[in-house]
Amino acid sequence: MLVIGCIPVAATFGLLDTHQTTDRVTADDLRLEVEYPSRLRDRTFDPMRVTVVNESPRIIPEIEVRFGREYFKGLDRLEFQPSADEQSEAAYVVCLKDVQPAERRSVSVSYEAEQFGRHDGAIEAHTKEGKGPRIEISTFAFP
Repeated sequence: MLVIGCIPVAATFGLLDTHQTTDRVTADDLRLEVEYPSRLRDRTFDPMRVTVVNESPRIIPEIEVRFGREYFKGLDRLEFQPSADEQSEAAYVVCLKDVQPAERRSVSVSYEAEQFGRHDGAIEAHTKEGKGPRIEISTFAFP
């Protein structure tokens, strides 16, 4: 009975609302920014936005943005913009070509929470040399 009484109080204070989080990290001339829902209601859409910035003084011919598949288990209607260039058991990969110095490129990912619970994973950005930043993300989907 006490738990049922706590639900309206939690809702009043916004504890049951969706919530966006932004994380940033820079490594090896790449800045990675990930804006994603840290809390998400079941059966709702709340897109993720990943931005990569070339902080080097040179053009980077290709940057691979890797989305760990483990994060997307229990999420439905997955759509990447631009589309994923590769899919494996480990990751979805979006390739960004000819990224100019100081240029920002973004990838949007929309999805619907199909299963409630915790969804953990990582987003990485790599040059062909295999160097780049990584951000761990976590979203709690609740009914």
